[in-house]
Amino acid sequence: MNLVFSTHEFPTAKRFEAWREGVCERYVHVDMVRSQESDNIGYIREASFGPVTLTEALAPPQHIIRRPSNLARVDKDCFYLGLTLQGWQQVHQHGKSVLFGAGRGALFYASEPYELHNAVPARSIYLEFSRKDFTARLENIDVPLTALLQTNVGIGRVIGSMCSAMVLEAETLTPDLRECLGVELLNLVAMAFQASAHDPGLSMDTAVQSARMRQIKKYIDTNLGNSLLNPDRIARANQIS
Repeated sequence: MNLVFSTHEFPTAKRFEAWREGVCERYVHVDMVRSQESDNIGYIREASFGPVTLTEALAPPQHIIRRPSNLARVDKDCFYLGLTLQGWQQVHQHGKSVLFGAGRGALFYASEPYELHNAVPARSIYLEFSRKDFTARLENIDVPLTALLQTNVGIGRVIGSMCSAMVLEAETLTPDLRECLGVELLNLVAMAFQASAHDPGLSMDTAVQSARMRQIKKYIDTNLGNSLLNPDRIARANQIS
């Protein structure tokens, strides 16, 4: 994986601005606001696998907004599939809000406005692939603009495991092997969403409520000594009402 940029070398006070500039101006052309105070350590690494670009990122708390004005600077027509390894993220698009973290990923269309928010540091793997390549693999279903992918069972689990292995082994693989793996990975992604379209139950994560409760309890335990701790602060930190 090639290092795109990192904030490690910046003083703590300058890290978020360095992260904002790196993401917004050099990488994906979005607007960004700070979500919560943190040490703002972050990095982005990337590798090309034929039709799929695989990105591993550690993001500090942030609120990303892709507006129509940002899209005017983008020459790609593509989807993102986010697989969060640590933390939680939430994507908003077309009036739909999707929360993804342990046990589920999120597909969203990068070529229309969206918002992406994480209130705590999040380490993720992102897949980027063209709309044309994705839709060519789907049969008799509407292309989902924003959707969930179960990653703790079935095809979704295979996709998650495969992505983690590809991140680790990218530098050991030849360009031809990376191309082949990218084709197979995109086939699996299309297969997963094809299957969930025919069986909506496949996209339901029955463990997510208990996972969210564990996250909330951990936040409360960590911040019990904070005199400012209240329900509103807990809700904002955990991305709930």
